[in-house]
Amino acid sequence: TFNLHNKNIPNDDKILLRQMAVSFSMELARIGRHHDVHSKNIVWQQLDSLLDCLIFALLDVEALIPFPTCNLSLLSELGGDYSRLKGEETLLSMHSRVCPSSNVLDRDAAVIPCQNENYFDTACGLHTSKNIWSFCQNCAFLMTELGTTHNASQITFIGNAILHACDEFVSSDKMELLRPMSVERECFKRVMVIESILSAIEVNRDLEGDTMMQQVATITDSITTKILENLFSVTEASLYHEAQSKISQGSRKSQFMIAKTCAFQKAYSELSGSLLAILLRKNLPWKNKQLLIFARDRIIVGSLTRSLDIRSAIEVEARRFDLYTRKFLSTYTISSRVVERMNDDFRIALLRRSSELLVHDAASFSCQENTALLYSLVTAASQVNG
Repeated sequence: TFNLHNKNIPNDDKILLRQMAVSFSMELARIGRHHDVHSKNIVWQQLDSLLDCLIFALLDVEALIPFPTCNLSLLSELGGDYSRLKGEETLLSMHSRVCPSSNVLDRDAAVIPCQNENYFDTACGLHTSKNIWSFCQNCAFLMTELGTTHNASQITFIGNAILHACDEFVSSDKMELLRPMSVERECFKRVMVIESILSAIEVNRDLEGDTMMQQVATITDSITTKILENLFSVTEASLYHEAQSKISQGSRKSQFMIAKTCAFQKAYSELSGSLLAILLRKNLPWKNKQLLIFARDRIIVGSLTRSLDIRSAIEVEARRFDLYTRKFLSTYTISSRVVERMNDDFRIALLRRSSELLVHDAASFSCQENTALLYSLVTAASQVNG
């Protein structure tokens, strides 16, 4: 385990330490699944940390960045014919490669080329990209086995739910709607897995005691904080490429990078908006109630009513909620175009999940708070229709 609460550790180092923890957790899960009882006991003792690392890996933008976008229409709209052509070439290049993987679910990422010879010697996004689904399956198998051994039915249910979601990657017709080896498809798979975890908790919430509910509260907090951290990182990437485009005087290559980053931002906004809406609908316990209020009343309501800059709101509250945010440049001018695009993408993602937000349990909050959420949905919908 890593002590990440030391205030003397810079955020960049904390993020690297968390990536290292994910790499160790991947190996621990692999060994625990296939080896002796001793390794399984270690997994059981560190199960909370293992789950936290799994959630971090699923939501980590650096694990998604290596995948190309299949949103060619957006590439064309923002970067012209050159950007669309580059996007098509990238997709075709990925599809033409044949690179077998030991796990069928990791084959999409197996074809992604290494960017440098030391890539697998460091805890980094591409290592997670190429091993995320075997990690997911290993964790799920261990949870079903250990949950049964230790008479922890909630853990068994979660493990079975993850396995079922992974099976759907291969058998579900829904996956055919998105092109293989694309960031949009990977984001959709992550929504399926995390929603399956939350659904398993929701269905069986009354079967366990207070200790398990405390663990559930930790999971909901973990999902929310990692979404907020990664939304900030996505916006930072957009600002970085916008700044680089100005330096290169709007070259075709820089325009393609902006368009590609915007497509990635749109995909990650769909993932984030979907998961936050699902969290609210399921009305699971939160360890930090203030985090719930911030996510719902500031981020969701503020985004729907166009009264919020998501990036600035997260940056302001980063210390309060122990969010690890990092900037790609030390100084640059904040582009209003980038900020507005981020807010628009996130708002549209929330509107797609408006049914989830409307089902949000009104009995748990004050009438005023629920009126604000309902009003923001009506306002956003009227603006779109107008």
